[in-house]
Amino acid sequence: MRKFLLLPLLAVLAGCPPPKDKESETAEPVDADGDGFTIDDDCDDNNAAVNPGAAEVCDSLDNNCDDAVDEAGGTAWYADSDADGFGNPANATTACTAPAGSVADNTDCDDDAANVNPDATEVCDANGVDEDCNGQANDDDPNATGGGTYYADTDGDGYGDAGNSTSACTQPNGYVTEPVDCNDNDVLSYPGGVEICDGNDNDCNGQIDDNVAEPTTWYQDFDGDGYGNSAEELASCDMPTGYVDNFLDCNDNNALQSPGLPEICDGSTDENCNGSVDEAGATGGTTYYQDADNDGFGGTTTQDACTQPGGYVTANDDCDDSDNTVGAASTWYIDGDNDGYGDSDTTQTSCTQPSGYVDNADDPLENAVDSSLSATADLDEVVDVAASATALYAVGFNSSGEPAIVGVNLSTGTITELYAGDPLVQPSGLALSADGSTLYVTDVAAQGGSDTTGEMYSLVVNGGSLSTVGVSGTIDMPGDVAVLTSGLLLVTGFTDAGSPGLFRVDPASGAASLLYSGAPLKEPLAVAWDSYGSYAYVADARAEGGAIYQFDSTYTAATLVTTGVQNAFPGGLAVSENSNATLFFPTLDSEVILALATGTGTEEVLGVTGLILGTGLDVGGETLYIGDVAGSTDIYTLSY
Repeated sequence: MRKFLLLPLLAVLAGCPPPKDKESETAEPVDADGDGFTIDDDCDDNNAAVNPGAAEVCDSLDNNCDDAVDEAGGTAWYADSDADGFGNPANATTACTAPAGSVADNTDCDDDAANVNPDATEVCDANGVDEDCNGQANDDDPNATGGGTYYADTDGDGYGDAGNSTSACTQPNGYVTEPVDCNDNDVLSYPGGVEICDGNDNDCNGQIDDNVAEPTTWYQDFDGDGYGNSAEELASCDMPTGYVDNFLDCNDNNALQSPGLPEICDGSTDENCNGSVDEAGATGGTTYYQDADNDGFGGTTTQDACTQPGGYVTANDDCDDSDNTVGAASTWYIDGDNDGYGDSDTTQTSCTQPSGYVDNADDPLENAVDSSLSATADLDEVVDVAASATALYAVGFNSSGEPAIVGVNLSTGTITELYAGDPLVQPSGLALSADGSTLYVTDVAAQGGSDTTGEMYSLVVNGGSLSTVGVSGTIDMPGDVAVLTSGLLLVTGFTDAGSPGLFRVDPASGAASLLYSGAPLKEPLAVAWDSYGSYAYVADARAEGGAIYQFDSTYTAATLVTTGVQNAFPGGLAVSENSNATLFFPTLDSEVILALATGTGTEEVLGVTGLILGTGLDVGGETLYIGDVAGSTDIYTLSY
């Protein structure tokens, strides 16, 4: 109530009129400033901002009439202990005016350090202080100053790139302090590096590939085959012209000698430079077959070589190369007539004998077909025949009883008489020269001279006159004639002393020489020549019951081929025209032909339809021609 006691006093002191009387006290209360408070309650009824209900504000007035001025409201002020102008947000005071040591800012992050505030410069320090109060210190703050300069070391060689640097408080990974690398992308290039041949300045002296510690060695390739000579070398980083990077050539003067070339079988040159000449596998070699069981026959294991290796043979013909008792596959010959003798025209090669085959080719008549030749000018008796692959001739007697020589057309069978009559008396043998131009005829009864009987004549195949060869003075009773490979003639007969013999005659001069005489020959009738084996065969009708003998080129001995053949009468003789000579001769009953495989002693008999008394025989191609001295048909053929 103190307020009401002071008002009258103040009024008096101010010269105000005295208080109203009781009557006036009953008048309406005054609110001069219209703030809702009358003068009785308003401590300043002339200022609407001052009344008991007003909020105290900083205006040096007692706004709320509590007798205190500016006791409430105002601004927050922050302690600035380090006096750097930035306050501590954790130490605030609200006042209308700044208390001493306070500021309106509250952004100081360390109010004990004047050098730490938002306006401070971030510097690199050992304690990691955040000087500019941005929450980052040292290298975490991009604004930090006072750090060192570091240079990127991209290739990790310890030297940095001067053109790629950064500032930092501490040295970053991948950075160094030396900005002296001349190539930061090459770990081998740095100051003091070893210069090598790589096209880079390894020692960073400004020069490339200089003073190289270990330059490349190049070798001369004189022959240009890509391989160098070890004796001619140069050291440099770049390959010189005419040089290569190897020394593998074994002969730098020969482009046909270098590694990788095929070895050639030549007996002297090491083409592939492997230190060997003509080693296994060389081109141009022969395939050899291992003979594992050492029996002389090869198996399936092969080796190509220039010369035959030990333990190898030239053919893989062993039926079992693990068993030395089993050798090569055999050639088997068909035996169609089941007589034990095979035909050389049909064969099989196998390790075991096929059914229907035998191990010999002794049957030239396996598939023989016999026939007869028709004749328009028949010979009553055919004594002998001479044949080639294209021509056939015969000697005997014509229908008038005269001795005659004829030619036979093999296509038509037509007979052409080439000569008849004297001086022929009893022709006994006929042969055709190797060139097919001349016939040679022996006559056992022609009148000879010097106490001998018989003569030999020649006749050109197109006819004409007989020419006397002139053997009558040397050969008595010449029986048969055969032509040697040399063109000379073989003639059977007797010496003037009566000894049976085999003679050689030069048809050009008639000169005759005795090749063999005496036993075992008794009555040599037929002779044949094997041009493949160079053997002469003589048939003797009386020796050992009918025998055939073989003579080699020395004519020193008569080797018996066969004898004692039942009913054999070897009055005619022929040899097959192949390397496996087979003898043909007639039997005594003249119904069959006996074929003998030379040297085996085996025999085969084959009938010839119509044959009565076969005498003369000859082979032309693969046909046997047989003269019949007694039959109505003069000549038979046997194709085999």
